[in-house]
Amino acid sequence: MTRGDVHNLNVKGDGSRFRAATSRTPMAISRKRLPSPSGATAGLPSSVSLGIAPEPGVLRTPYWNRPGFTLVELLVTLVIIMMLTAIAVPVLAPALAGRRQREASREVTSYFALARDTAMRTGRATGVMLERFTGAGNASAKALIAAGLPPTPVPEMCLTLWQVEVPPPYSGDTLYSRAFVLGGFGVGQIAAIVTPGSSVPEAYGLVRIGDTIKFNTQGHLYQIIGGTPDTTISPNPTGLLAPPTPGAPWTIMPIGGTTAFVPSFALGVPYQIMRQPVKTSAPPLQLPEGIVVDLAASGMTPQWTGSVPPYAGFNPANVAFTASFCPLDATGAPQFPSDSIPIIVLFSPTGSVERMAFSGPNPSNASQPMPFAVPPTTPIFLLLGQREKVPAASNVNNENWRDATNLWITIFPQTGLVTSTENVPLNPPSGQPFATPGGYAGDLMAARRLALEGQTLGGR
Repeated sequence: MTRGDVHNLNVKGDGSRFRAATSRTPMAISRKRLPSPSGATAGLPSSVSLGIAPEPGVLRTPYWNRPGFTLVELLVTLVIIMMLTAIAVPVLAPALAGRRQREASREVTSYFALARDTAMRTGRATGVMLERFTGAGNASAKALIAAGLPPTPVPEMCLTLWQVEVPPPYSGDTLYSRAFVLGGFGVGQIAAIVTPGSSVPEAYGLVRIGDTIKFNTQGHLYQIIGGTPDTTISPNPTGLLAPPTPGAPWTIMPIGGTTAFVPSFALGVPYQIMRQPVKTSAPPLQLPEGIVVDLAASGMTPQWTGSVPPYAGFNPANVAFTASFCPLDATGAPQFPSDSIPIIVLFSPTGSVERMAFSGPNPSNASQPMPFAVPPTTPIFLLLGQREKVPAASNVNNENWRDATNLWITIFPQTGLVTSTENVPLNPPSGQPFATPGGYAGDLMAARRLALEGQTLGGR
């Protein structure tokens, strides 16, 4: 507004109200302090309206009128959220546990499929090793380690799986290496592995109990079940054997039983030692927290011995050890409490299961297990269960295979196909002791049978 505009103001009435007579658009002024009025505008009353509009966006709402929440409103909201959470958690917990089971099922089936595909792609036997839990994280195990003692393993469960492959066969340090064998009925002895004309023993740091040997590259396959540990290797956690000597020979037995005769080769014979699988560089599979492979419930369809009825229990006198990867005694405790021998499923280049390796009774030392390798003819069952339900002796009638939320992993040896199936426990359970005919083992075998008949989930 100019000074000329001020002179054009019309005074109306008693001069208390003014109106701008100019036709110009009223000027917008900022919040800056205006200069002191002068001339005609000096001394005008404060009620005089100059028609001046404030600049848009300049004025601000006072902080005491701004919207917000009071402390009481916030506390009420938090209480409502807490109440809804308390109601929802019990409802969602089973679904979350089932999700972990399904995720573990997908991971395990994919891990086995990877080993099978690798065997078919490379033309070399490849498989999966289920490592028994060593108990290194337990408080009691830490005390044992602090005292310089090895930790006590928990042979009934597996938390970690590894990819394994079969190393090349060993036929001696020279082309003329020979094995000198003392035969016998059921068992035999390898007295020496040397090259004729040389007194230097061979097979240092290569052979373990459980390896197999074949003579003349044909005929029967024998398993090494005894020998002297190699003291030149320290530590020797895998139990490598010292070369055989007449004073400390290797003990061998035919695979498939102790009824076959072991021939003698006093003049030496060419041989081929098939060593046990070793871990590859592939990363291991660690199961989700709280999920384990229950080895006491896992196994193959049992090969019954004697005249006992089916499902007679896990007593080694009644049923072959293939029924369980961790045989239990009459009280439900592991038959071999310190068993650390892993379970291995080995696929052939054709995709089928070539052989299974696991622990069983040692003919030369009944108190210690030894690894066995057998070609499976029946499905292989692995139960994905919960950690808190192991061991079975502490969860009678509440074992993993009685829980309908758990899953079975089934491997068919003829095709190598791996499937995941819901567990359908026998209801009601028999409630009978572990070694009672028709009791514990009968219920478990029934659950396995239902797993075969159940709907395949395809690892979902």
